[in-house]
Amino acid sequence: MPILLSQVNANTRIKFWEDIYLYAVNNLPDNVDPRALTAKGRKPLENLTERIAYIAAYGAHHYYKLNTAFEKANLEKLHNQEIEICDWGCGQAVATCILIDFLLNKGIHPVIHQITLVEPSQNALNGGLTFLQKMLNGNNEIVSYVHLICNRMNDVSSSLLRTSEDALKVHLLSNILDVSSVNLSMLHGLLTETYTGVNKFICTGPGNIGREKIDQFRELFTSQYTLEEDFFTDQSITGRYWRLNKSKTAPFGEYSITRYERQFTVTLRKEES
Repeated sequence: MPILLSQVNANTRIKFWEDIYLYAVNNLPDNVDPRALTAKGRKPLENLTERIAYIAAYGAHHYYKLNTAFEKANLEKLHNQEIEICDWGCGQAVATCILIDFLLNKGIHPVIHQITLVEPSQNALNGGLTFLQKMLNGNNEIVSYVHLICNRMNDVSSSLLRTSEDALKVHLLSNILDVSSVNLSMLHGLLTETYTGVNKFICTGPGNIGREKIDQFRELFTSQYTLEEDFFTDQSITGRYWRLNKSKTAPFGEYSITRYERQFTVTLRKEES
């Protein structure tokens, strides 16, 4: 039986902001600079301290950017629809947790046939799986529907992926396409080879030079396919969070968050032999 969000008890499940982000902030060890410890969020996370540090430093950025993106994504149409969630360079499944939070808070209940998490750190993947179990009321059966791929994105092959042509695929690419080591042509080839049917891409990143790679990723699809729900923004947003560095006592306040975002939907066809 697939994951039914309509059966999740809102009173017992964990929530991203209260139970994941704030927990990390409150449990960050003293005298730890979370940005330095995680190489500004670029290194695979190797232990619990690094996992806590990453979420304490960057969890709020993901939270605000993704929630703003989801508001523009017409996700209401996912209600009662069969979907798959594919989270690329997922770390601790942060984007997937925020998406599930958003859907539950809005009363949108798709039928989730599979969640695919792609990440080079097994430690981070295990942490993400634990978050998802707790977010879905401690349901151990969800392990059957979460497909963990412990690999760098450039090393993922089609044979490692599982998918259904009939399900709508929601691809989450949060703060990953701007990473210099990610080969966009290889990723595009993998996606077009594997994910036939309707695919929705939600791509977010910082508003820095890496934003050009998000544009390049979108352009790779335009030569063969017509894009629908094609949306872009580079408008900064504001959010209230702890601006942490070496001190846990850094002020909680309202700060600007730069971002670059593209969303589009494309129906991928099977390649003719």
